[in-house]
Amino acid sequence: MAFSFENLKANLSNMAKKTGEVAEKAVKKGSEVAEMAVKKGAEVAGIAKLNISLKEKECELKKLFTELGELCYNKAEDSALAAKIVDIDDVKAAIEALKNEIAEANGKTICSCGKEIDIDASFCKYCGAKIEKKADDDKPEPEDVKPDEADGSDEVKDVKPLTTDEFVDTFESVMDKYDLNKK
Repeated sequence: MAFSFENLKANLSNMAKKTGEVAEKAVKKGSEVAEMAVKKGAEVAGIAKLNISLKEKECELKKLFTELGELCYNKAEDSALAAKIVDIDDVKAAIEALKNEIAEANGKTICSCGKEIDIDASFCKYCGAKIEKKADDDKPEPEDVKPDEADGSDEVKDVKPLTTDEFVDTFESVMDKYDLNKK
């Protein structure tokens, strides 16, 4: 077997070609991995931001409960108690919305029993409740449930400005609900 520069040249050329192909594949795969890392990083940052908002709302709720306790201790006016209770209900609704948004960002949904389940589930694996799917536009469908029937909250589903009469009626109903009317 005689040494041939032509064979050596051909072998080196083939090796260079294969090395170039491997390097090209490695660059392409590296680019794909980098894109996935950037996307996942953005998702993680978004969820972290939601978690921070959730903690802020929970701290606000704790502060409102403390203020409510102080008002009760000091035998505050009924209107001050009712106003604080309305504030607490608003913060509770905001906390629930943030929890739902965090669950959705993680590919989950919150069942009416409070457990987190897969977003594609038809039934809750904890309580067996049928899971209603959201419309394509991701807006929850309005519910035909009166306050206190489903979950014991006075959460308002559609927020709109109240007329003076509506405000007075709402205020009086809160006062009645929490037995805050002066006797």
